[in-house]
Parts: sequence; C-alpha cells; structure tokens
Amino acid sequence: VSHSVLREKPLWCATRGLCFTEVWIHQYLRRSACRVNDPAEADFIYLPVYAACYGMDNPELEHATALELMYGRALSSLAPGGGAAAKSPQLLLVLTCEKWKMKGWEEALRHRSVVAAVEARPLQTHEGSPPPPPQQHASAGAASADEGRRPQLGGHTVHCKDCFRFGRDVVVPSAVLPVDAARLKAFNRAQEDRQLLACFHGEHAKTKTRDDVAQGYREVNETVRLAVLKHFEDKPETSVGGPHMGYSFFMGNSHFCLIPKGRGFWTVRLYEAFYSGCIPVLLSDSYALPFQTWLDWSKFSLKWPMERVGDGLYEHLKMLVAEQWDVVEALHTGVREAACWFDYHAPESGSCSPYLGLMRELAARTDRGDSKVGVDSSGPKLQRYWF
Repeated sequence: VSHSVLREKPLWCATRGLCFTEVWIHQYLRRSACRVNDPAEADFIYLPVYAACYGMDNPELEHATALELMYGRALSSLAPGGGAAAKSPQLLLVLTCEKWKMKGWEEALRHRSVVAAVEARPLQTHEGSPPPPPQQHASAGAASADEGRRPQLGGHTVHCKDCFRFGRDVVVPSAVLPVDAARLKAFNRAQEDRQLLACFHGEHAKTKTRDDVAQGYREVNETVRLAVLKHFEDKPETSVGGPHMGYSFFMGNSHFCLIPKGRGFWTVRLYEAFYSGCIPVLLSDSYALPFQTWLDWSKFSLKWPMERVGDGLYEHLKMLVAEQWDVVEALHTGVREAACWFDYHAPESGSCSPYLGLMRELAARTDRGDSKVGVDSSGPKLQRYWF
C-alpha cells in the first residue's frame, strides 16, 4: 500500500530512541491468527506508518507524497462515512511517542480510525503562540515548593487533553529494547535479597549529558524528576541520580522503582520495572495506564501525587518495608504475575501478552468483544492515587 520511501530501513527504527513499539506490534500483526486477506472481513485496517522514523510534523516532500498516497488509498477502501454505523473497517493507527506525529492528517483520519498509543495526552507544539511569562520565585525554597503544581507548560508545547478518545482509542504499553530487557532480567533479585529501598536514574531538566535533552525537559516545564533528585539523592538505601551504567543492577536490587513523569506523562521506565521485578511508584498524575479496565494496577504498583514527592514519600516506602512487609510481598507477587502483559519479547506466552491485551481492547470496540473487558467512554479518573 505504501510508497517504497516509507519502507526504508523500517526495523532500524527499533535500534534507537524510545518510540519503536510500533515495530513489534507490526511484526505481530503480520503473523497474527486474527489477520484476514479480505478487507471486507476485517474490523480494522492497520497502517504501519512508523511515525518515529519520519519528521511527520514537517515531512520532507517525498515522505509527504508517499503518506498522501497511502492514506488516500486506505480511506478510499472504506465505506462512505466509515465507523461502526457503516459496518466498514476502521483504520488502526499505532502512535508510540509522547508526540503524535500526525500534523496535517488528523482531520482526514480521526473519524475513521482507532489510535493505539502509549501516551493519552500527547504533546503538541503550537507555532506562533507566545510562551507564557516565566514564573518568578522569591527563593530557591519557594521554587522547589512549587514543583509539580504548574498547570501551564513552558514554551509553545502543551499536553493535548482531547486528542485521545477514551472508549474508542486504546492505551498500549511501551516496548523495551531486547538487550535492555535481558539485562534487567539478569539482575532481577528475589525480594528477600534486595538491599535498596528505592531507585531512579534518568535524564532531567538539568542533565549534563546533552543540552538538547535538557532543553526538551525544560520546554515542557518538567519538574518532578528534579524533585525526586532533591528529596531522595542523599537518603539511605536509595540510588537516585542522572543516567548510570549500573541502572539495571540498581533496579533489580530495589524494592521500589520511582517512575517520574518525563516529557510526556508516559515513560518507558514503567515497563523496565517489570523486567527487574521492581514495584513501580508512579509519579505522573495524568498517566493513562494500559489495560486499566481489566488490570488492577493497585495490586502491583503505587501511585503518589507528583506535588508530594518531598512530602513523606520516602518515609512511606520505608515504613512499608519495615512494618508492612506482607504488603510489600503482595506487591512483588503482583509485579511478577502482571509482567507478562508488558513483555513484547514473549509473544507465545499463552494467555498473557501485550499483543493479546491490544487484541482484547480492539475486540471490545466491536461486536466480537469480551463482555468482561469494559469500555468506558468517560475514561479512567487519571488523578487517582493508591499507596
């Protein structure tokens, strides 16, 4: 269907960056028992766009021409009006970055498509709109007290609150590179042998590794990672800081892995935690989690308000290990039992895999759906916490 320029080194995209999950989904769908050859028999027509590989916000002419041809053919294959009412297949688009790189295509595609995305509140850049005035603080103490409480994002970049349609679109987990997954598994210790309370190592707005990375965090006014560094870096039995070669070891040796918001509310750190057997502590208020209608995330994670990172989180985690070990054991067990839903590298894992999760979610949006898989058009209450 697509022009050859859109098939240039597609698998190479899985060797860089964090937005390669579509590669794994595509390879699964190619071999899936759900695949049919006749579009008239299909509920969905999947378009392998590989958005992470192309500058689709401002594509080069040859890419733009190829995309126009591909989308035009796909749309022309659908019945007029599209959607369930017309009993015609819908387009399935897989978008696996914090930005949905679909500028210029939303109007033509959205009413005829279902989006499977890792981020339900994607970043959008509004060209021409002036950035908000910089916030002033009386002191460094006042600045840190305000961390996580700023509703407006800096620069021209904002989180889109209505791009994702709950009840129609699907949140999917992010894949972890095979080499990283293997390393994390290798350092996954038994819960009774773990020596650290909590860990986090990653990029942030003051990172020294690359200026463009730091700028990327600053342009979305990301502050929770800085708060984690400030309030955990010197605490006993923790390993917290910037990127570190020993990160896989630290995760496998920790009871809790801190999962702060990145540029988007989504972060691959969450899915790394399952390979390491580490209990995720979500610090991302508006993170729409995958498979929430039938996975009880409170059984294998904690979620703490971003603005309260310095307000008793360390003490709470320490109390759980010291005084409520049965709770920690149950959470560790929950992590082990749920991990298969996020492991893209074990597609033949019987009744539990991210591929099966995606299929269940898509089926629930058709008349083939499992009645046990609910579809809530109002969406989950994102700012809900459990700890």
